[in-house]
Amino acid sequence: MRQLGIIILFALVSVAPVHAAVLYDGSLNSTPDAQGWLYLTEPDPPAGAAQTVAGGGTLLETFAFPADKAGYFGHPLAPVLNRTAGYSFAIDLQIENETHSSSDRAGFSIILLSSDLQGIELSFWTNEIWAQNAGFTHGESATVDMSTVVKTVQIDVQGTGYEVFVDSSSVLTGSLRDYDAAGAPAPYDTPNFLLFGNNSASAGADALFTSVSFVPEPMTIVLLGFGGAALLRRRRSS
Repeated sequence: MRQLGIIILFALVSVAPVHAAVLYDGSLNSTPDAQGWLYLTEPDPPAGAAQTVAGGGTLLETFAFPADKAGYFGHPLAPVLNRTAGYSFAIDLQIENETHSSSDRAGFSIILLSSDLQGIELSFWTNEIWAQNAGFTHGESATVDMSTVVKTVQIDVQGTGYEVFVDSSSVLTGSLRDYDAAGAPAPYDTPNFLLFGNNSASAGADALFTSVSFVPEPMTIVLLGFGGAALLRRRRSS
């Protein structure tokens, strides 16, 4: 009697690979505003803030005295920040020096506001990464040496929370905030908003960054076989 083997055939019916959108490449020897970002200083012209091409990236220098702010936002290729689908922001960053007059302020920060304004502001000292609470006080934190070499900082946003990775190691997790509901001024009322730089007039930093990229959504693969389907989702972790 001829024996029939059982063959299970899986058909790959949908593949949605997600590739990082590199929105700043320091190897091009130009500053972010030459690669699509808007560069804003306050006051304008700045009291002392400066951006310089250096070390395969850009060195952003800001000062607490004289007080100034400077940062980058508004890249035309930045994706919609849908926290339900999830997204990741990554920056290769070194905080060479940093000064602050209050434990609630920092000389370099990253603001990520999703399409419904739920988001997170992360602040950076030379030895710490921490979250700004809705009332702009020092929130949850992680001790990380950011001063010695350039490190890859990745921020994953999914659902109601965020997670921070430094060189692929998870260092900090927490809940998203609604800064606008807490009465924060602009730009915290702006959906799909990203800013990296110094947004504090009472802190300063020498921040070197060599790459900035986005992954708008985790990879989704759908596999169909006899009797059912499997949905595999893979979060980007590096």
